Amino acid sequence: MSQNGAPTAPSDLATAATWTFRLVYSHDHAPQDRVIVTVAFNLSPPPAKARAAAGSDLFTALAQYVAVADDLNGLLDSLGDPGGSARPEVANAVTTFADLAERIADAWAVRLPNDPIDPADDDDWVPAESHAFAVAVTTTGKTDRLLDTVVLTRLGATLPWPKLACETVGGRAIPMVLDTPTSDPNQATFRPLNAVALPAGTRPVLSLAWPDLTVGAVQNARTSLEVVRNADLLGPQGPATDPRFVYRTATVTATDIVTPSITRPSPFALSGASLADALQTALDQLFPPALRLPGLTLTVGASYVHPLVDGPDPLYSELPAGLFPNLALDGDTGRTIADALTTWLDRVQPDTRGAVWAISLMLDSTVDPGGRVLLTVDRLLYPLTAA
Repeated sequence: MSQNGAPTAPSDLATAATWTFRLVYSHDHAPQDRVIVTVAFNLSPPPAKARAAAGSDLFTALAQYVAVADDLNGLLDSLGDPGGSARPEVANAVTTFADLAERIADAWAVRLPNDPIDPADDDDWVPAESHAFAVAVTTTGKTDRLLDTVVLTRLGATLPWPKLACETVGGRAIPMVLDTPTSDPNQATFRPLNAVALPAGTRPVLSLAWPDLTVGAVQNARTSLEVVRNADLLGPQGPATDPRFVYRTATVTATDIVTPSITRPSPFALSGASLADALQTALDQLFPPALRLPGLTLTVGASYVHPLVDGPDPLYSELPAGLFPNLALDGDTGRTIADALTTWLDRVQPDTRGAVWAISLMLDSTVDPGGRVLLTVDRLLYPLTAA
């Protein structure tokens, strides 16, 4: 059994904060076997361990500083200017720098192997939600077998059906397609798109993937497997097998929790009647309000970008204009950022011809007390002339 998480290849902001969780496992799958696959999302440590672990990860503390260092240092440079320390954004930058420095100092001697929430010690982490599926496999032939069907049955799961694939002996993934829907909405039959040979002595290797998970709703995942044999010897409609003849393996749980780490370095152009509207629309696309976990916070940086030299190889000047650490994500976040930048514009009065706002944002985990960075979007661009 193996599992992994991969960012979705983005085409727009709606997919920039999404990822795919994939499980791959191999089992001999006798006709009377059912493999119970349980997918757990948003695992977090018990409260006592979470309190002990908070703020103890040096890597996280350094990553938080690096993510905002450029904007932060640009604002701190203003301390030498007349009246610079009186500017609200500079005062916020000083407070943020002091807070980050304190976190780094407190965790300076701590290394990940000694961290009390090291993945090797996360067996007691508790999922916020779990979804179980029973997997049954049928084959044709005896010596030269071919994969025929994979039947999934929801066992109280509310997740959509995963994307299925079966690996050939050579390691090539063959997609499996959904067969004609049955009258039971909790059961689905999949067939391979192309023939998959299962030579004697080999086992089917199945891949189950759940794509388009947004980090605002699903921040980590882990799977466990259990094999049940003889549970329905007379078919799903027949009488249940006597429990004395039903066999179960021990539950095998993946050793690691999969946590996405998504970085989007390419710029995204924002549109809207105002900066506040454009930002709020972008945030709602990245983190759909109906799917957000409670308590999401962002670290947002904003810079004024002005062209110095036009042409095929342009040269730009970039000036930090605002830093917003631990900013609550809600329906007013866009307005909060826009109001602060409008205040900066009124005071500095820069040249707005051809200039744009460059907004960066970072989302930390709310379920992992180590505060792992889940998403970094480097540049959201909005023209100042439209602000």
